Parts: sequence; structure tokens; C-alpha cells
Amino acid sequence: MDFGEELKAAADATQDKNAMLCAGDWCTFCDAKAFVDENGEFYECPALIDKMQEEAQMDFADEPPEMGIPVPTDVKTLAHAAKWIGVFDKYAKAVDGAIQLELLAGRPVEGYKLVRKKANRAFGVYTEDMDELTEADDNYWDGLSEGDVVAIMDSELGLEREKCYQPGKLKSPAQFEKMGKEVKKLIGEMAYKPEGGLTVTTEDDPRPAVEVTTGGSVDFPDDLED
Repeated sequence: MDFGEELKAAADATQDKNAMLCAGDWCTFCDAKAFVDENGEFYECPALIDKMQEEAQMDFADEPPEMGIPVPTDVKTLAHAAKWIGVFDKYAKAVDGAIQLELLAGRPVEGYKLVRKKANRAFGVYTEDMDELTEADDNYWDGLSEGDVVAIMDSELGLEREKCYQPGKLKSPAQFEKMGKEVKKLIGEMAYKPEGGLTVTTEDDPRPAVEVTTGGSVDFPDDLED
């Protein structure tokens, strides 16, 4: 009962306008560590920033060190630092997600841009279509299931089911192509490279920046933080 009262008082205190901020490994679960509000303003918890700077023994206001971050050498300090790995990781993902939201909204973030991730080829059926309003080509790929791929290999080339699989999963387009010229020709007709998901990178990355349109649907990154 005493603990319940103590817990309730602590929970109520979090609602105070100037509630005390106390950073720790519990920050892993806190959505306020870094976020963009409804007006597009970026915020981060000052207590967490101060604590992470202390733990990392570096000033986040400076440029990242060229020689890397100092790592503890004794086991006791290593064990202590390891407790903060999850917090640093979550903070980094929260900042990355906030940058993605800014760029998707058409607001530039100095030194960063959105690019497409590398994508592996997938199996599909190419369909040629036309937009009825603009009369522009609206061609697209529809994905194929494993069963469809196996059925096509059987009907077109007489390839047995077991030859379509590597241990545990269907062979990739590149693995199929190694099975001969006829298979390679068929793969060329039914394999395509889908668009990679969006990710944030620095401006010196050689990949072209993705053009963001603020109207209509938005292509959100696959790994965007909730």
C-alpha cells in the first residue's frame, strides 16, 4: 500500500508543468526523448542529452570526433556503459525518424536528404496500363507468390518443385539464373527490382535525393519510428 501511494504521487508529478526531468535507462520507453510536434518543431529531452553527453564523455554541440568515440577499457566501466546502449540506439532512431518526417513534409534539414535503399529483385508479372485521365502510361509490377513462381517454372520449363528451393526458402532470381540459359531468359521476364524504402543520409551520399511531394499520398519509410 505504501509503494502504491508512492507510485501514484510520482505518476501525478509527471503532469506538473515544470516536472523534474531525470534521465536513465527508462528513457528507452519514453516518446519525449526526441520528437516533432504538430507544428513541425523538433524537440528533445534536455536531461537525456546531458546524461548521454556525460556517459559518452563528449560534447554533442561539437562536430563528431574524427578518430571515433572513446571506449572504456575496464570491465566495470564497460558493464556500466552497456546499460546505455539501448537508450542511445532508441534516441538515434527517434532523431532519424524526426528528420524523415521533416524531409517528407518538404522542410529541408541542412546536410541531409532522403534516398532509396538498395532493393533486391523480386518475382512479379508486368502489366501495361494507361491512366484514363492523363492518358499517360501507368505500367506496374504485381508480385508473385512462391506457389505461382513454382507453377510457372513447372509449366514453362518442366522444372521440378524441389529444384526451385534452397534449404528453407525459394531460390532468388540470381540463383535461378545459374541453372541455365532457358531459366535465365524466363527470369528476365518475371523478375524486377522493386523501389527501395526511404532512408535518411548525408548530402555527400552518391545516391540521388528522392523528390518529395507534399500533396496527396506520402511514401513513408518502412522503418519510421511510431
